[in-house]
Amino acid sequence: MKKSLIFYPRKWTFSLSTLLLALLLSRASMGAPQSEKLEDGLNYDELMQELSQMETRYTPVENPFDDVKIHLGFGLPSSNFSVIKPDGGTEYGDPKGFQFSLGIDLLDPKWQAEGVVRSYSALQHNESAISLQEFDLKVAYNHHLYHIFYLRGGVGLAARYLDLKTTEYRLDEKSGKKTLVPKEYSYTTPTSIVFVGADSYVSENISLGGEFSFRSAMVDETIDRQSLDFTFRVDGHF
Repeated sequence: MKKSLIFYPRKWTFSLSTLLLALLLSRASMGAPQSEKLEDGLNYDELMQELSQMETRYTPVENPFDDVKIHLGFGLPSSNFSVIKPDGGTEYGDPKGFQFSLGIDLLDPKWQAEGVVRSYSALQHNESAISLQEFDLKVAYNHHLYHIFYLRGGVGLAARYLDLKTTEYRLDEKSGKKTLVPKEYSYTTPTSIVFVGADSYVSENISLGGEFSFRSAMVDETIDRQSLDFTFRVDGHF
């Protein structure tokens, strides 16, 4: 009896220990894969694959200002115009001069805005002297024609500053005779511009070209009515 009483407690203890060990191993085997799961149900490999696909689908947004260029230019303009003097006489002029220009692309290489400063040499004709300066604001469209050749055209506005020094006959009330007296006139004339030209790119950043322009006064109170100009241009594009 004593032997059987000692044997059964040991068997019960062994069976209980085996059951606890089996439960622990089962929990460990079930918990190991779950620890690799993320909160959204993706494991590490699936997460890396998803991130790789997102990177492939991503396309960087281009900055529209990256391709915007600045245009610096120098030119030699020649103008042909006529002025009707206050006394009714007509003076013709074809002064030569120089110009400086500064332009910028309007978010597209085909479209440009440009400002131009012009200065002409003084012109002597008969008894008159004419000096002319000008400031232009223009919008130009550039069309690639072939290889290194481009056509350009557009419209603009100008302010022309014309000074006229001349002599006029004046009647002397005492003697009743006409005498020549010097007179000076100054005119500031707003003018519309229509122009067309062509450029040849001798390198990536340098172009040579010519431009014809027609200018017409936008007011009547001026002697500077119309002009037809030609300009030889050298431009840098940066």
